[in-house]
Amino acid sequence: MKKIAIVLMFMLSCTDSERTENTLANAGYTNINITGYDWGACSDSDSTCTGFTATGPTGRQISGAVGCGRTGCSKSCTIRFD
Repeated sequence: MKKIAIVLMFMLSCTDSERTENTLANAGYTNINITGYDWGACSDSDSTCTGFTATGPTGRQISGAVGCGRTGCSKSCTIRFD
């Protein structure tokens, strides 16, 4: 049971809901739903990889992940689609 708790804590620390929501909202997405850590969806240079579903600017439902560098680093966030 302790191993499961440790894995869950690690996965939650690898997401950034606030930056993900801001990145998507600034790109015109609405109805944003954070789905948690998204294994393998982001690059090695991302320190977080947060999965999401949202309504795109064209009105279509989309899903994907937002990968972000550490806060204060030169790498910003990148939206990746499934």
